[in-house]
Amino acid sequence: MSLTKWYARLCAVDGVSLSVGVGQIMGLLGPNGAGKTTVLRLLTGFSAPDAGSVRICGFNLVDDRTRAQRLIGYLPEQSPLYASLTVAEQLRFVARARGYRRTEIAGVVNAAIDRFGLGNDARRLVSHLSKGMRQRVGLAQALLHDPQVLILDEPTSGLDPGETQRYRSTILQFAQDKAVLVSTHVLAEAESMCTAVTILRDGKVVAAGRTADVVARFAGGSQYRVRVTGTVPAAACNALSRIGTFRIVEQAFDGTVVEIDTGTSGGEVLHEWAVRFGLRLNSLERIARSLESAFAAIERDSAGGDDARART
Repeated sequence: MSLTKWYARLCAVDGVSLSVGVGQIMGLLGPNGAGKTTVLRLLTGFSAPDAGSVRICGFNLVDDRTRAQRLIGYLPEQSPLYASLTVAEQLRFVARARGYRRTEIAGVVNAAIDRFGLGNDARRLVSHLSKGMRQRVGLAQALLHDPQVLILDEPTSGLDPGETQRYRSTILQFAQDKAVLVSTHVLAEAESMCTAVTILRDGKVVAAGRTADVVARFAGGSQYRVRVTGTVPAAACNALSRIGTFRIVEQAFDGTVVEIDTGTSGGEVLHEWAVRFGLRLNSLERIARSLESAFAAIERDSAGGDDARART
């Protein structure tokens, strides 16, 4: 694969490779400007790579564009729906665009309406639908032709918790016999749904693998949240930095909250630290390792590398 894409002098994607198999959900993660949108454009054929290639179920997306794109279902962040059409009309329009014969369209559309629970809204105008319902219609049209590959860009953006849960369940259901790629900023969502993740920064892959493996590798060791009475003096902060990487989450005259990675050390070192500096320890809580903490560690490592290069 090894995709590379230049825009003038900007290398938006630099040697990115990823592979998603049937039954897998791959999360494509990264901060704004990391290259996620460009990767999606390359994978769906909306943009051509300057180097590398994309294969969809064995078909080269450049050489066999039509056959490859027939196997892709794509839902961008803003669902491509026509506000003046009803839900049923929208799906009929997509069915015609997908090449279904007139005699097939009614059956295909009715099946999609039933599958996605759109029966009560089939005659409603798209413009009258909630955000969650529009996303559901968007997913229905992306899967209308039963593609082998499903690509979703920020699928739960703007949804309330209930809609997010229903949407996630739908994706998990359809992922059983498809390869799914999800680009998202919501790390908790990615961790609960994705079997693997690829993390981008400045157009490059900085971490990739099974979600659990990425969390274990980058968020390894012990993490604690410490709450003490009053402020933490500079000498205590210096001593804390020798225990591990920390950040002050909250600081006020009546109390301070610190989060710290202690590596292989346990909570007892923090008890000793508090006693040594006469700090009243109000609480000591171990933080569960998560994709969010792994992502934060990766960002810190990447930023540190940038700083080091800037100094040389």
